[in-house]
Amino acid sequence: MLNIAICSGKKSNCSDIEYFINKYALSEHIYIAVDKYCSNTDLILNIKSGEKYDLIFLNQDIDSEDASITGNYIRNELNNQSIGIVYISAHTENIFKLFASRPIDFIQLPVTEEKIFNVFKPFEKIRNNDNMYFKIKNGSDIQLILYKDILYITSKCRKLLVVTNKGKYTCYSKISELENIKGFAMVHKSFLVNLSYIKEYNYKSIELVNGEII
Repeated sequence: MLNIAICSGKKSNCSDIEYFINKYALSEHIYIAVDKYCSNTDLILNIKSGEKYDLIFLNQDIDSEDASITGNYIRNELNNQSIGIVYISAHTENIFKLFASRPIDFIQLPVTEEKIFNVFKPFEKIRNNDNMYFKIKNGSDIQLILYKDILYITSKCRKLLVVTNKGKYTCYSKISELENIKGFAMVHKSFLVNLSYIKEYNYKSIELVNGEII
């Protein structure tokens, strides 16, 4: 089951997106619940009150609310890195500011069945990876940590330091054995970083969403 929100000031856009989502659900034999919003404010209030979504389609248009503010609020204020965000717009002039909230896709209007279906292909891969665990073994104790909760892994003196959004853990292992994990990048010979938690980067350093600099 997937819970999806669509937010657009234009009801026709919401209806078109919902129609193609339902077609995808039928083709893949899965259940998808869809909520539609005409206001970014209403969407944020519902998320703050406990409504959980796997995927959100945000319409970014000249005559509507700034969807990038909503995306950045979800990532930075609510600290929710797991919701998949997809921006939809007829305009590409300000597309770069949208990527500060790390969306999984950008759709240029008009919305078509092919464009919506193509959103779900990478999203399903990311979602499936959410159930993968990193195993930390210390003596007879074994602890499983979801890869999606890991900000980065670094190695020092034959030990790994695993930094998550909930705490830090250590174990004996080699970081070279982890370099092929999907969604992570080896940004340095001793640092493996979760791409979902990168806020900014340049040729010298990477800033994570928690403020740490690598």
